[in-house]
Amino acid sequence: MDRQIELFEETARQCLDQLKSVDFLQNSDILGADVNENSLIIPLYRQSYRISTEGVNTIDGQSTNPAVIVLLLKYVLHCPNEIPPEGEWVTYREFEGAGILSGHFTENTNKIIETSFSRKADHLHHCAIHMGGCPFDDGSSFDVAIEFEALPRIPLLLRFNDMDGSFPAQCSILFRKSADRFLDLKSLEVVGTLLAGKLIGGMHDE
Repeated sequence: MDRQIELFEETARQCLDQLKSVDFLQNSDILGADVNENSLIIPLYRQSYRISTEGVNTIDGQSTNPAVIVLLLKYVLHCPNEIPPEGEWVTYREFEGAGILSGHFTENTNKIIETSFSRKADHLHHCAIHMGGCPFDDGSSFDVAIEFEALPRIPLLLRFNDMDGSFPAQCSILFRKSADRFLDLKSLEVVGTLLAGKLIGGMHDE
């Protein structure tokens, strides 16, 4: 775990160096960010962060963990030239190049949510709404279907069916097809891991 933190910290330093060499403020509209002085203000799961060449902090100036810092810096650095069409909902494994990463994504998101909320669909729904999710209804039949705004241009859709007899709980997390225009696949994996962590944290807070 310490090695993983070191890697995130090193990546954060590299991303911050890149940020200093680009005019990142001009992309605020494409990113869905607000501009405040020489900073971008970007919400991540409803928590606002200030991104500048000085670093990444919460809106009230508190430090944050290296994984979140890297995620936000990459969101800014990977900004496309224009806002792409959202496209359809897709699973992580449907992104080009997902490969072995799709297995990591499933282990760190879907399976954790399945294990934590098996026989607790109502609790999952409550935790999801509490953290800012909105009920999603496209006519499909799921015990829980909630849409989240992870980042301004990256919505997520969580679908969950609870354990039923001999059938275990099943969870799927979907992104809009345009998500990989804003973030690389490893960063999208972090987006999913953060969602799972926040949902489980909400369960334990009650």
